[in-house]
Amino acid sequence: MKRKEAKKKEDVEEKNENINETDKKKNEEEEQLKAKKVKNESNEIYEGKLRDDISETKGKKFNELNTGAIKKEDAKQNQEKKRKIKFKKYCNAFNVSNNKLTTVEGIHTVLEMLLPELSFPSKLSKVQLIQWVDISRNKLTSIHRDICELPYLKILYAHGNNIQEIEKVTALGNCKSLTALTLYGNPMDHIKGYRNFIIEMCPLLEKLDGAVISEKELDIIKFHGSRYGEVRDKKGNVRRYPKLPEEIIKTLQLAEQNNQEKKEDN
Repeated sequence: MKRKEAKKKEDVEEKNENINETDKKKNEEEEQLKAKKVKNESNEIYEGKLRDDISETKGKKFNELNTGAIKKEDAKQNQEKKRKIKFKKYCNAFNVSNNKLTTVEGIHTVLEMLLPELSFPSKLSKVQLIQWVDISRNKLTSIHRDICELPYLKILYAHGNNIQEIEKVTALGNCKSLTALTLYGNPMDHIKGYRNFIIEMCPLLEKLDGAVISEKELDIIKFHGSRYGEVRDKKGNVRRYPKLPEEIIKTLQLAEQNNQEKKEDN
């Protein structure tokens, strides 16, 4: 009997131990589940906060960008308002090249007739605004003093004409704004010292016949001695320029006669 009772006790104790172990396992599993839930909730809360923070920062950045863009647009608009310069339309060039002009006398009156009226108030007339004139490849034998009626003339193309003497272009010395000039293709470019005489005549020139005036040329011009057969006064000013050689004059005369004969034959 004692043995049976002892076995029953042992069986009861084992059952209690098994129950306790199962209870412990359940409790541990429940605690683990609770811990997981807490972690998940904390993560969700943290992620939500992060999302809110990110959205706020994004919104701030977006707003900042928007405000920056608006500020830039406002600045551009202000600059555009400030830079609203009305471009003044006017004519500053006159081209009559490749014609049969024999003189430029009265060029200022012709320009007054041809040029459109100014659409803006100006102290200068429409003729005085001319800065570039092309009278090349015509039949000019001289440059008339009326060219000086263009006070702000900077560029003059007069190449390819029939100017034979340097005296015929002395009016260019009164053009106070002239900086570029072309006279090549005229018979007078065969005269010795032609280039130096023109540079001396127009002291403000920077280019002659497409070539920049060098310092050596300017140094040579400072020496006012007769170098090419010209006649000078005591102050060194030229009174009489050298002329074309007789051979060149004869060839030019023959060429003119041939041209006239061809015209008559036609």
